[in-house]
Amino acid sequence: MTDHDDYSDHDKFVPPPGPPIKLSSDPITVLAWIGVLGGPLVIVLVGILASSIPVLLGAIATIAFVGGFVTLVARAKPRAKQDDGWDDGAVL
Repeated sequence: MTDHDDYSDHDKFVPPPGPPIKLSSDPITVLAWIGVLGGPLVIVLVGILASSIPVLLGAIATIAFVGGFVTLVARAKPRAKQDDGWDDGAVL
């Protein structure tokens, strides 16, 4: 008999379900995410499917990525500063 036989299923920890994922309905945020994810995707797909990437398409994809990234960073909410003391380390 092993130690595992002594435990029953009701002794196991089952975490509570997490909060639902909130999708943004703000059109600026949605467009920024499309630029951040779509720009590199277009460059990779065109690079795989074609022998060269047209300059205009590469420029548009790069501008979409950079513009989307800057938009998301600029619209990000600042974190609340939690000043618990001088140390951010673990408590033993």
